[in-house]
Amino acid sequence: MTESAGFITFVDALGLPPGARVDARVPKKLLIEQGAPTAADKRAIQDGIDELQWFAACKPSTIGVPAFSDDTREYLEIAIIACAFRPGAKAARLIELIHRAVPYPVLLITSDESGLAVSAAHKRHAQNEAGRIVIEQVITASYLRADALDNAQVAFLKSLALAQQPRADLFALYSGWIARIEESTPRA
Repeated sequence: MTESAGFITFVDALGLPPGARVDARVPKKLLIEQGAPTAADKRAIQDGIDELQWFAACKPSTIGVPAFSDDTREYLEIAIIACAFRPGAKAARLIELIHRAVPYPVLLITSDESGLAVSAAHKRHAQNEAGRIVIEQVITASYLRADALDNAQVAFLKSLALAQQPRADLFALYSGWIARIEESTPRA
């Protein structure tokens, strides 16, 4: 399975309406400008990312799930983004940088030499800095191997379908996806 085929398999499994699809390439330059606080991070992005793709925007107008807002967080949109890493990339750091750079919650699909993974991280307003957003714990799970899907991977993909998630609001939807990712992660 190629990287792009794996990304498409994942995005298709979400069962999003066609109006939610964006299918746009994201320049690394934009990620460097938005999410690279240090020179080392800029190098990690430049050297470690092969391609960044924005697949979908889950908004009230595109998926029919209301926005969410309270004193702690505001979920107006969920971005579905995929990133292909080059061999030797600092994947964990790059995943964190991508989540930090995008102002909306992100369902991030990544690929590297070991296969494909998905990650998510709730976001909230910074307590001490108005207008600033911080990410909470990044939850990551490996879900596809390049060779073939096993029963557990097929079940995981099916569990991510929009129709299987809570739809009260975008926070509930995103929390549902996080719960699926956490459930698929083997406990140590």
